[in-house]
Amino acid sequence: MSFLVSFNGQYSPYVYKTEGSPSVRIQTLTPMKDFETELIQAQETAEGDGKVVQKNAGVGAYQKQVKQFEAKKKRIHAKDIMSSPLHTIQKHQSIAEATEIMSRMGFRHLPVLEGVDHLVGMISQRDILCAKTARGVSEIMNPQIIVALDSARIQDTAHLMLDEKINALPVVNIHHKLVGIITLSDILKFVIHMDEL
Repeated sequence: MSFLVSFNGQYSPYVYKTEGSPSVRIQTLTPMKDFETELIQAQETAEGDGKVVQKNAGVGAYQKQVKQFEAKKKRIHAKDIMSSPLHTIQKHQSIAEATEIMSRMGFRHLPVLEGVDHLVGMISQRDILCAKTARGVSEIMNPQIIVALDSARIQDTAHLMLDEKINALPVVNIHHKLVGIITLSDILKFVIHMDEL
């Protein structure tokens, strides 16, 4: 379980629905299948010339290389790319204060806290723009949000953000204490630097 749903600071497991989600519908590359297809085609061509291709030996060597690559591959988790320490706002503060923090820091989202690190919601620029008569953060914040555990894999986090159309995802530790936030910018920076890993 890498993701939770927080409603006013009360946590429950998030059921990750993958069936029919946009990221699942994206065709993924299947190198092993493609490799086998190429070997079969090569074998058919070679048989016409009277040559024999050792298909099983080729597939076995390929599988061995894939396993070695997977063993060396570094696992990246939410805690590795999240922004931390992060700026937050208290539930009792005003919308004007939230606007000032967002303008000064260049943020589009702010986690809303009650107390030191008890996450109770999120506020976005859109929430502020849609606020008409509201004056307090508690009146316009979204109290039901999806959060990632700091141990969540980046691939799963990216899939979730894509499927749920989330631009910013708070990150909590095992004790449900807010420790960071992941934005689409963080994901893009990670993708840019993937070669270094």
